[in-house]
Formats: sequence, structure tokens, C-alpha cells
Amino acid sequence: MTDIVIDSIVSRRDFGTIFAGRLADGSSVRVKAANAAMLGMPSVGELWSVEGDLSDTQWGPQISASRAVRALPSGKLMVDYLASCVAGIGPARARRLWQHFEDRLPEALDTGDVAALAAVMDPGRPILGPRLAAALVSAWKAMAGEARLVEWLAAVGVTELALARRVHTLLGAAAPRALQANPYCLVPLLNWKRVDGLGLRLLNETGEADPVNHPHRLVGAADAVVKDLVGSGSTAIARDDFRERLAGKLGGSLSSRALDRALELAIERKAVIASPSGLLRAPGCALMEDAVVGRLRTMATQGPPNRLNRLLGNFGDQGAVLSQDQAEAVRRSLYAGFSCLRGGAGTGKTFVTRTICDLWERAGGQLLLAALAGKAALRLSRSTGRLARTIFRTLRELDEREAVESQLASELDQTERAELETKLRELAQLTPDTLVILDEASMVDLPSLYGLLRRMPQGARLLLVGD
Repeated sequence: MTDIVIDSIVSRRDFGTIFAGRLADGSSVRVKAANAAMLGMPSVGELWSVEGDLSDTQWGPQISASRAVRALPSGKLMVDYLASCVAGIGPARARRLWQHFEDRLPEALDTGDVAALAAVMDPGRPILGPRLAAALVSAWKAMAGEARLVEWLAAVGVTELALARRVHTLLGAAAPRALQANPYCLVPLLNWKRVDGLGLRLLNETGEADPVNHPHRLVGAADAVVKDLVGSGSTAIARDDFRERLAGKLGGSLSSRALDRALELAIERKAVIASPSGLLRAPGCALMEDAVVGRLRTMATQGPPNRLNRLLGNFGDQGAVLSQDQAEAVRRSLYAGFSCLRGGAGTGKTFVTRTICDLWERAGGQLLLAALAGKAALRLSRSTGRLARTIFRTLRELDEREAVESQLASELDQTERAELETKLRELAQLTPDTLVILDEASMVDLPSLYGLLRRMPQGARLLLVGD
């Protein structure tokens, strides 16, 4: 790995970055790195460790990075980093910090003593000094946490940047300490064999008397069984089947008593949820399932709004083109806050759906149409004459709408506000008057349905369509 202090960002695109910097001997070099090869985004003044092929180009020596990670600056490199990492610090304040703390400066930043840092950096500015010191501590901790995580993972033989990125997102600056305390936290991100090898090694190194039967390992094995279960498309498992899979993870040499203990710990520490039926449930899935069932039950008790009642009361004219069963399906689908429309090919399900859309809009309501796949969404659009989106796009647009509305609540100039308002009109929207129609509902996965219901305000209604 080659250490480089960044002097400038030459180019930054969605797919990668080119930056220029200095080597330890003072010579200049450029680095070209794809986002997939980097952990984080480089900034001027930072120290980065880069691995890759060096070649001569028209711009001088350039490294095509296969791996690039932020490193902790040390010695006088701290001055360059501090001077550029927070606007307003500058070289003069950075030098004062270095001259006062010297090699103890990283420790002072880790401790986060804002008052002490402000007193050294700018003693004559009682308001500005603490603000700059607080911003500096925050920037340092974010950078240092990422760098120390990469260093810790590399030391235990884990070099994948994608994994480091996910661990840092989940655990933040405390990641190295959390993983050292319990390496089985990595079960969701790595295969069991690899995690278990790392876990047993670290438990042995810390002097644990019985690493094989350590609670972290037993619960970690239960987490691995749940991970496999969810990956196979299931959310619950019989106790005996779970015990058998647990034995497979922990190794056949474990006694029956040890397996019983592992199962007890898994339930006690919520690695699995024991249900009254005797099944063991995956905890994340159980939370979503219970939330979905509770919300659907509540919605099912909602009656139709008064304006829709009047339309349903005068439904005879439109109902004349529907069969008796189809007309009843329209009434029942619109009557409750949650309903299902089932029917095989040729039963008129498409026409019934369009009739429901027409009546709901005549009653003054809004529609949001979605389907799991793009082709299904296109068919739904064509059959109803209205825009239908995929569920993925719907959820993404709803989140984007929330972000845009938050921006509009702040102070903006007229041009920015007009652009955001135009964008807002194009995004999916959910209101208390919205009827959500979800086609091919039997194919929809639990997280998508949970995500949709979680975003639906009280009063909004849901119609599931499928065969």
C-alpha cells in the first residue's frame, strides 16, 4: 500500500474519483479510483493508503487503484489534515493544535474535549472557537472510525471494502470495539464458516476457557440458522428442525445439553422468537409480519367514505355492464379499507379493477397503482388507463417526496422552489384519500408490503389484486 496526502480532487463522478497528492518523499502522483475500490470519498488534506498499478501518463505518474482506503494521519501530517478537513480551521489554527498536543493530538480528538481544543486553537474567540472545535471533533471521529475499522478488519484477514463499508454504516465509529467484543456480529454479512473461524480465534486469543461453548458463538450460530432460513424464503421453523440446523452449525461433537443451552440462549437473546404455536420465528420478519397483520386488521374495519356510499347506492347504471359477481366484487372492494380481489384468467378481474378506479376517482379520491414487476406494472397501466409503477419505484419515489418536501420547508430562492415543486408533482403520493391497488399481490415480498403500509397514512386504503 502507498500512502498519499491528497492535494487536490481532479475529478469526481458518480462512478469514481481522480485525485492528486504527494508521496512520503514529496513527489507528486495521481490516483484514479472507481467507487467500488474505495471506502468513503477522498477530500483534500486526507491521508489515503492506495494499492494498484503505477504507470506513466501524460499527466505524470498515475496509480489505477484496486483498493484505496482512508488512513489515520500521524506526525506533522496532522497539520495538513486538520487545516483542510473543516472550513475555518486553516493552517494557523492547525499548527497551534499540533504545537500544543504534538503526538497526543489524536488522543485529544478521540476524547472530544471541545473546551480544551478551542482554548488552544482560538482562545480569543469564545463563540467561534468551540464551534470550530466541535466540528473538528465530529469530522475526526467519522474519519478515524472508518480508518480504524479497515485496519482492524485487515488485521483479522478481512479485506473486502464492500464489507467494511456495510459494517461502518451499521456500527459507525464503534465498529472495531464492537467486533472485538463479539465478532459474531458479522454473521449477517459473512458466511458462517468464516465468521466462526474468526470468532474462535479471537475468543482463544482473549483467553476464554471454553470458546466452543461461549454464548457469543452459540447465539451467533442461531443467527446463522435464521439467516439461512430467511434466505430460503421462510420466516418460521419448527423447534426440532431449528435444533437440527443449529447442531450442523456448531458441529456434531456438541452434547445434547449444549444444544439445549444454545436454543435457550437463542430465545432469551431474541435471536429467534418463540410463538404460541411452537414455531420459532425470525425476529425481523416477525416484527414486520405482526405490523402488517395489525395494520390490515385495522384497515379492514374502515367503512367507505360518505361520498362513496352515495355512488355505491346509485351503482345500478354502471353495474348493468357487470355480471352480478363482478358488481358485488366492486362493492366489497370499495366498502372496506382493506380488501382482496381474486380471480383467474377470463373472470373479468381487469374490468372490475378499472371500474373500481373510475368509481374511486368519481368519489374524489386519489389512486396509486403498483405491481411487483415492470411488465405487470405496464399491463396494469394499459388496463386501467392510469400510471402504474413497480413497488420498488413507488417506495423510492415516496422517500424522495419526503426529502423534497423537507427541502421546500427551508428557505429557497424562487428558481429552486419552482424546480422542486415541479419535481414533486411527478412523484408518487399517499394521502388519507388514496386507494392503493397492488397487482400480482401474491408475489409481493414481506419487506415491500411492510414498507408500503408503513408509509400509508391513516385513512388510506389498500386493494390487493391477484389470482
